[in-house]
Amino acid sequence: MLALKVRRHLERAWRSLEVTVEEGLRQLEQLCVGDSSEFLALNLHWDSI
Repeated sequence: MLALKVRRHLERAWRSLEVTVEEGLRQLEQLCVGDSSEFLALNLHWDSI
């Protein structure tokens, strides 16, 4: 039941992006499993602001 609620929430949130829940999750996965050095560089940049 919780999974269905999460799915519906994501569908509504991403409707304007014209992205399905599956496509959005795949894109988020790519951000999460990407190169950690890029993530570290981004964090260092934001810390210096």
